[in-house]
Amino acid sequence: MAYKIFFSCCFILLSSVVQAQFIQFMSSDRPGQKLTPMAVGKDYLQFQGGGEIGKRRQSAPGSPIPAAQFSAEHFLLRYGISQKAELNIGFSTEQQTVLNAITVPAGGLRNYRAFDRSPLQGSLGMRYMFFSEEDRDFSLGAVGLFILGKENNSGNLNVPGAKTGLSASKLITGKMLATGNMGIHWNEPLAGHLYYYTIQLGFDLGKNFGLFAEAMNQNSFNAWGDYRQFLNGGFSWKLTPNFMFDVSGGWARTHALAFKEDYFFGGFGVSWKIKTRPSTAQRL
Repeated sequence: MAYKIFFSCCFILLSSVVQAQFIQFMSSDRPGQKLTPMAVGKDYLQFQGGGEIGKRRQSAPGSPIPAAQFSAEHFLLRYGISQKAELNIGFSTEQQTVLNAITVPAGGLRNYRAFDRSPLQGSLGMRYMFFSEEDRDFSLGAVGLFILGKENNSGNLNVPGAKTGLSASKLITGKMLATGNMGIHWNEPLAGHLYYYTIQLGFDLGKNFGLFAEAMNQNSFNAWGDYRQFLNGGFSWKLTPNFMFDVSGGWARTHALAFKEDYFFGGFGVSWKIKTRPSTAQRL
């Protein structure tokens, strides 16, 4: 269902992009895990969405857990209420199919695929840009999100959570942009409260193509030293200054309590930005 919504949105965006009047260049969180410090600008609406597919494998001491295939979709709407402040509304879902091993009476093992879970998660928050490289040597912003999710197969709401942090970026050369994030994620379901940091390098390849490489680390405040690590990279292509496709892939590891989880993933997405209302000069 979420994929149908995503492709419908893509069709609408592509049919409208030729007619759109762009005034500001787009700064998107996609691709990757990073959050840009740049605001979209007053009266601008920006859509960011995409999907991922991959495979997970968990293991515990003396008892490996069978592999699981998963898919996920992520969508975010950003609306500028001023030149430096914006509202963020997000939605994500994930579907997972697990390959289980069951002991049968004969003593052998039988494998079967079973639908495991389909968590839904929504977020509502704000982003604020303190200053950009037009004013200082680098750009700096902050983001704060309230998060609420539920398990689709149980209908139970998870404990509400929140995420807040700082984001900074700097143009190292005319062809390379460095972006970094750091912050705290409360009530994260798997590993408790987390602090995280992200480092991404983006490279301009010319002809509106870009390349990125990224590392992200999340560490728990609990006594067990739980953590998550992400390594990913990919490409982007700007069809117009404010319409972009991206493809990416990578590896991640989660270590929590007595088990660890490795997964490999690949995905794609789009970012699109439009002016929702004409400027004062255009109205006159």
